[in-house]
Amino acid sequence: MSGSNVGRPADRLAPPQKLTTKQFIWLIGSLCRVHGLPFDAVRLVQQFPPPHLRAALVDAVRAHGLRSEVLSPRGSELEGLLLPAIAFLRPVAAEGAAADASPIPGLIAKCEAGRLLHVEACTDLPRTRFTRNFEEFFEPEVIVAMPGRPPSR
Repeated sequence: MSGSNVGRPADRLAPPQKLTTKQFIWLIGSLCRVHGLPFDAVRLVQQFPPPHLRAALVDAVRAHGLRSEVLSPRGSELEGLLLPAIAFLRPVAAEGAAADASPIPGLIAKCEAGRLLHVEACTDLPRTRFTRNFEEFFEPEVIVAMPGRPPSR
């Protein structure tokens, strides 16, 4: 994990985009694994049935005992984020994606020395990109998941 959260809070999540159930399970399961939390895919899908929209990701992260924040960081701010973070790769940046394809969810796993390491959902193949190209290759919002529940109001 890296530093603290930086970036501008996102005004709102991007327009609704449906994730596949497999992507949804992979993202939440991966975050739970990284943070050492128990995970049950069947229970997740029962608690959060399709359609799986981005807003449901935030709710599912919180339901698993993590705090979540939706941010709009610049590439230069990525090294200050607590990682991993859910990010959405623009289809034009994904290998073999059709021009009209939806953004591809994944995790930014590491960020240092001007490079970020990300893994697309449902794969184990890490890819590296330069942080200076973040805005070109990724949707503006990222979902950051951190240990601990938010304080009660």
